[in-house]
Amino acid sequence: MNIDESFDVPHRGGVVVTGKAAWGEIRAGDRLWLQSGERVLPVRVKFLEAFHNVGPKVRYAGDVVAAGLEGVRKSEILPGARLIGNG
Repeated sequence: MNIDESFDVPHRGGVVVTGKAAWGEIRAGDRLWLQSGERVLPVRVKFLEAFHNVGPKVRYAGDVVAAGLEGVRKSEILPGARLIGNG
């Protein structure tokens, strides 16, 4: 998933990234990698949201997604960052 935007969301406990899921499925609880610049960081998906619908625990390729991430700070998410593969 190419990351379009990232936000600090303290009341949700971290960082939220938005973008379009490009492959397979993304699920709450997934462990993925955040590729940001030259760094690749392990992250965990805490929750998913699609058009303000927090209920779905899985989103599919083509869906526009907001994903709450654990294990990364907003300052570590550079332009061009993306979520990749299962970690």
